[in-house]
Amino acid sequence: MLLRLILATLLLPDILIIAQDEVLPFKVTDTSVKVLEPLSGKTTTPVFRIPWSFDVELLKSDFISATKTWDWQKNSTSGHSMPLTVMSIFQVEEVFDHTPYPKKGFLEECCPYFYSIYKYFNDISPIVSMKLLRRAPLTAYALHSDDNLDAAELIFKYYNYTGEHFEGTVCRFQIPIINDDLSGILVTLPHSSLLPIVASRGLNFLEMNPLFSTSHHYPRIVHDTPNWYGNNYTNELLELTRHVNNLVEIAAAYRLTTGYLHHFDTRIKHTVINLSKKARITLAFDILVNKGMKNLKLGEIFGNFGKGKIHRVKESNRKKNVLLNAATHIYKRTGLLGTMVINNPTNRARITSTIIVIDLSVSFLNTYFYDTYKIYCGSTVNAKDEQLVDGECRVELFFENHLVVIRNRIETIELNLESEEMKMIGLWNKKQTNEYALQGRVVNQKGQVLMKSESVVIVL
Repeated sequence: MLLRLILATLLLPDILIIAQDEVLPFKVTDTSVKVLEPLSGKTTTPVFRIPWSFDVELLKSDFISATKTWDWQKNSTSGHSMPLTVMSIFQVEEVFDHTPYPKKGFLEECCPYFYSIYKYFNDISPIVSMKLLRRAPLTAYALHSDDNLDAAELIFKYYNYTGEHFEGTVCRFQIPIINDDLSGILVTLPHSSLLPIVASRGLNFLEMNPLFSTSHHYPRIVHDTPNWYGNNYTNELLELTRHVNNLVEIAAAYRLTTGYLHHFDTRIKHTVINLSKKARITLAFDILVNKGMKNLKLGEIFGNFGKGKIHRVKESNRKKNVLLNAATHIYKRTGLLGTMVINNPTNRARITSTIIVIDLSVSFLNTYFYDTYKIYCGSTVNAKDEQLVDGECRVELFFENHLVVIRNRIETIELNLESEEMKMIGLWNKKQTNEYALQGRVVNQKGQVLMKSESVVIVL
């Protein structure tokens, strides 16, 4: 392997000096990574353009060579992806869903430039997969997150990969090859969660805009219908553009530069929209980001010092604030987030013991309300749930409008009628009846009631 001389210090962690005799598959065109400004909308997750320019004509030539016998409708299970590398132990076929995989040696034989790109990066850190992505004219992906990258990370750990400087982050990079002005509009949403959409559009958000769908591409037609719009391109273009404009009110639209390497957090919900009459073609690869990768110019994105660290902290805070803001809007709109039920004792049950066993349960109308609840008080339901708001929530039990029990999770409560707390209430001699009301509720860190039960009357 040709010698690389790397200068990596605390002050200058992101600089790479490459030996003059090394042949690179790209040209370095700038001194730093560029964070793209959105064409429209408000910046969500950063979209990075690495200052490495790849030969577009060679990219196109290899694309033609790779696909000369490939039928996008018949050969691809997904309809828009062509694998260029054989399946490795770091992939899960059911998760990556880009079959059929080519025979061993296919990339080296058919596509010398693609192979040089593959070899350059794979010599630094293992490439999990490399593929061509095709977005047909006047279509859009369903909103999605590339969660298969998480599966690849788990497999790395399962096989106990011990390569030099192993770190468990698999990231996706892409180089647009055919990317006309309107063919490659990247739209990124604020988060991998759909809560920001629910907060902005309500629960019926999908009825407002088909581009919000997470299960269907746009339009909802089968993949073997090329040029589906027929002679109606202009009208269909206006319709799709209207949906795009509506989408970027809560998202950001970007245009990637043909021939340049790009990266963004593809675990964030995103889509690519093609408004042109030509297919958009992209070379994409997933790679394990290890120390070798960080010592390249990519250290400005992933590094542990300087810009890399600033970026990670800033992005972590941004995503947390996105969810907190969404939860606040949803709570203000809906009030109670769930339903609490006192399952035992039942209403008007006669109690003969001095110990009342009270069983509580909670339910939620849908996953969006539960996700919102978890942001405030997730630990009250499941200790493993990530709770973004600092401080404990309170599960409260009331006896005749008197707060008698406080817990930090929803669990079975034993109420001792002869306890000092109950005696201090002094209710026994003040009522003309032997009927008493029980009620439960959950209160968040600000004292806001997130859910409460109906009153259950017990007879003593």
